[in-house]
Amino acid sequence: LYTLCEARVAQGNRESAERTAEQALKLGGDSALEHKSVAKALLDRGLIEWSDRELRYIIQLGPIASPLAIEARLHLSQSLHDRALDRQAAEALQGLIEAMDTDMNVVQQVREILQDRPPGMIRARFFHYLACDAESKKEIAKQREYLDKALEQDKADVDALISAYRLSAADAKWRADVIELVKKAVDETRRAIEDAPDDPTNYNQLAWLVANTEGDLDEAIRLSQKSVDLARSSATTQEEFRSVSMYLDTLAHCYFAQKDFANAVKYQAEAVKLDPHSAPIGRQLKTFRQALTDAQSSSGK
Repeated sequence: LYTLCEARVAQGNRESAERTAEQALKLGGDSALEHKSVAKALLDRGLIEWSDRELRYIIQLGPIASPLAIEARLHLSQSLHDRALDRQAAEALQGLIEAMDTDMNVVQQVREILQDRPPGMIRARFFHYLACDAESKKEIAKQREYLDKALEQDKADVDALISAYRLSAADAKWRADVIELVKKAVDETRRAIEDAPDDPTNYNQLAWLVANTEGDLDEAIRLSQKSVDLARSSATTQEEFRSVSMYLDTLAHCYFAQKDFANAVKYQAEAVKLDPHSAPIGRQLKTFRQALTDAQSSSGK
């Protein structure tokens, strides 16, 4: 049925596609596992809105402490954030956060899902999404307030640190505080690399943080390339191969920070090829290409 929906959208018949999508949604019944499987398949095909609908249905099925419902909230919020729908992204997490405040069973389930990451990261993500929403509305005071709250929950939240670094340019005291947090996060990530040298995640996180704030860009490129190599060599499934795009995206950002726009475009284009449906990766390719064009024009090439 979802394939039929695709065809009807291609024909320009959105209304008919939506009716068919409603029929498809009901086929999963009350099986959260079935809806999760369908949501993943739709995401792989770039049918993001219908994938989100399946995730919302899992959340609706509940209970709120169900691992599948918690995972659905996390995936839905990330999907919405990727499309700059940050208010909705925060709302997707709000019910879970409220439940964590009153029910230790929910907290325990969250701990098991996050494994070695602290439950505070969900609250940090919630406030970061609100900060992004405030930024889009040019509400600078609110943006800072939410970023401060995000970092209170998780001082190593990379995206909140990057946002705070960018916003703090005009405030020397705040900038110094943020830089200190960045340095601590970098040091913590170095230790994580030592503990798990074959895990690409920590190499990628350190490179991403440095590329988007400050630090040794040559090292960031080396670590980022290491993460790409590790991710490629260990990938065995389609999903794992597609996830290499995330590491290539970081490598492209490292080169962009170094003003090597040609390599930024090269690796970002590879990332888009692996994951053509990622909104943020696609947006960045346009940005990098424009930077390359501008640099070539200014140099007369």
